[in-house]
Amino acid sequence: MNTEDGLEPAPENLTPEGRAIVQRLDGVIAALKDFGDKQTEINRSVDNQLKRVDERFTKIDQHLGYLRGAHAANAAQRSADMIADDMGYQIVDLLPREMLIGFVNMARASGKAESDVRSFREADLIMLVRDADGQPAYVAVEASFTVAANDIERAKRNAEYLHEFTGLQTRGAVAGVDIASGQRRNALAVGVHCYTIPVKDLEAD
Repeated sequence: MNTEDGLEPAPENLTPEGRAIVQRLDGVIAALKDFGDKQTEINRSVDNQLKRVDERFTKIDQHLGYLRGAHAANAAQRSADMIADDMGYQIVDLLPREMLIGFVNMARASGKAESDVRSFREADLIMLVRDADGQPAYVAVEASFTVAANDIERAKRNAEYLHEFTGLQTRGAVAGVDIASGQRRNALAVGVHCYTIPVKDLEAD
């Protein structure tokens, strides 16, 4: 080996033992390269699997959200008389579906945005009630497991539609097991009532 200029000796100048060492080193280098290539492929496969798992969990979370929302809506419908009483009203009846469709047609005919019309059509609960003086009124309720700003906005809008189409006094209300931070205050500011659904009311009959 030429130690003065740092050059490794040519293979033909090596002793048999030296050539054997170089061959073994070449084998190690080739094995390490092959290992690196395989590890890269393994990492790529693991990343893809983790991505698929993450997508599955995202879908599961979305489905659980739908189930929680549906559960809250069902609980609100079962508690309609309690919501009305909480607001100082006496419930008369729930709005029949055919009457809701009539209001939906009125909303569409009046030029409301189609997205708002469809959202109004999916109202969680609309009640005909009477106030303390016996005067009729409508209450539009939006229910979610956790009440958020968009629930308040929908309840307010639905109540405004009902007032526009009937001329009666109307109130919006939201119902949920939880009220998101600050949303109770926001609801009060726009005249929307907040009703907390007791956890026991979510239990199956």
